[in-house]
Amino acid sequence: VFFESHFTELKIGVSPDQTRLQWCVSGNPKYSVDFAPDVWYNFAYDINFSGSTVGLWASTGSAPLQRVFAQTSAGTQTNSADWHLGVLAFNQGTAKEDWYFAGVYVETDTLTTCLRSGSDASCGSVTPTSTTTTSTTTKTSTTSTKTSTTSSSTKTSTTSTTTTTSSTTSKSTTTTTTTAGPTQTHYGQCGGIGYSSFIMKAAVAFVASLFAAAHAGTIVWNGSFDYYGSASDLNNWSWSNLVGEYQYYIHGSGPVTQYVEISTAYANPGIAGESKGAKISIDQTSTWNSNFWRTELIPQTSNNLGTGQKYYHFSVKRSSTNPPLFSYEHQVVFFESHFTELKVGISPNQTQLQWCVSGNPKYAVDFTPDVWYNFAYDINFSGSTVGLWASTGSNPLQRVYAQTSASTQTNSADWHLGLLAFDQGTAKEDWYFAGVYIETDTLSTCLHSGNNASCGGTSTGTTPTTTKTSTTSTSTKTTSTTSTTSKSTTTTTTTTTATGPTQTHYGQCGGIGYR
Repeated sequence: VFFESHFTELKIGVSPDQTRLQWCVSGNPKYSVDFAPDVWYNFAYDINFSGSTVGLWASTGSAPLQRVFAQTSAGTQTNSADWHLGVLAFNQGTAKEDWYFAGVYVETDTLTTCLRSGSDASCGSVTPTSTTTTSTTTKTSTTSTKTSTTSSSTKTSTTSTTTTTSSTTSKSTTTTTTTAGPTQTHYGQCGGIGYSSFIMKAAVAFVASLFAAAHAGTIVWNGSFDYYGSASDLNNWSWSNLVGEYQYYIHGSGPVTQYVEISTAYANPGIAGESKGAKISIDQTSTWNSNFWRTELIPQTSNNLGTGQKYYHFSVKRSSTNPPLFSYEHQVVFFESHFTELKVGISPNQTQLQWCVSGNPKYAVDFTPDVWYNFAYDINFSGSTVGLWASTGSNPLQRVYAQTSASTQTNSADWHLGLLAFDQGTAKEDWYFAGVYIETDTLSTCLHSGNNASCGGTSTGTTPTTTKTSTTSTSTKTTSTTSTTSKSTTTTTTTTTATGPTQTHYGQCGGIGYR
């Protein structure tokens, strides 16, 4: 499903993952989804021909379209007869391939997010600005440059524009201003020259026989709240009595129940093998060693959580009652060095839950009340890379961001489950957490607790909303020489070794190379 100039198209069989369905802009993969058999994948190419930008909306099954990639610059052009619905393959095999298409039409000005055909102009909600998604997203900078003809196929590393007397396909990154209307001759579209001037949306869907699979890894730390009868049991932990799943010392001066409650009422019903969750709260009294509002739990373990391949699992939710104050930055589920973390209250959209690498937002999702957001930080401590898997509700985890370079480091006692807020408000905030555990080597995509290493199927299908952003945060807020937290884009190259944690009292609160 491509334009002749290849300014936007879908591909498989290209890097970084040949089995995934990848959406490309000028040959560069921008978004990808696991291409499972017998699943309909719905798309809308969101093209502004006047503004020379393109974005993507997507969903699976009967779910409405959601934005999965924001508008990005492209050499948008068409002569209204060079959009190819079908498949062109650089095949060297002998087996027949079957692809299936439906729901194909083009509309202008406003996007229909519900699924309908071109013969039915109404099917429910119509909106041009929705920002939630049901598809797996992976960003990558891999570039593919291939040129082919219908009579023979040739791969080349040079981008070119070719015109022949038969149907020729080429990629071009040339930006051309569109004019109004087609001037089509026989096979003229195959040269990729000619244009139209309107905002176009095209919706297509298809299914093919490819595979996706995942298998459970080994749990190296279990953070399930089922361990605790109530939040009061957190008080049993101290530096001289290292018991329980968590260290509990980053909180205000009030009783534990003012900052943490553990109950079956706070469990994520989509997680197998877990009956309890935690409500973690901050207010004006929770200013531990600083002016920040903060309540955080730290893994209590002698295991090394910072070597090799690790997956840090957790689910987070908010409510309409005691919601976050989005006008101020919140750091949520973070490492002390902040090489990866979640945030709200930052640019480009303060109300979205944003995943950051070294302070830079990479992925964002609308933070809707009473929806469980499931995450796994995909950390390769040996390779100094981090990626993200995510879903909502009871849906299995799907990759939403590919591995990217990061200063991966931990002393196995500086991963903070909870939140730190730069609040200047007066209202209490409640956040909810469940499904907390760390596994090694292989990712479990199905939702389960650290109590239960299996939960049935591990197939992939996605639900989170994805927004890519290049916004960088560089301001620093410092309030204490004992424990301060900063926003930083500084990256170091410390390698985490496998000797295990050597944590001193509050030692993690200074971070490594950060204040």
